[in-house]
Amino acid sequence: MAVQEGTPSDMFKCGKCGKKNCTYTQVQTRSADEPMTTFVFCRECGNRWKFC
Repeated sequence: MAVQEGTPSDMFKCGKCGKKNCTYTQVQTRSADEPMTTFVFCRECGNRWKFC
């Protein structure tokens, strides 16, 4: 499994393995007046997801 960079956090719970060992990165993927998109990576199982 590749090492995923980002900010370590226990704020997110993985829907696949249930662990809270995650990193996240926030990126402005839409126009400036829209909220940032948060990309989350589970360091336990490698699951990735995003939310706005």
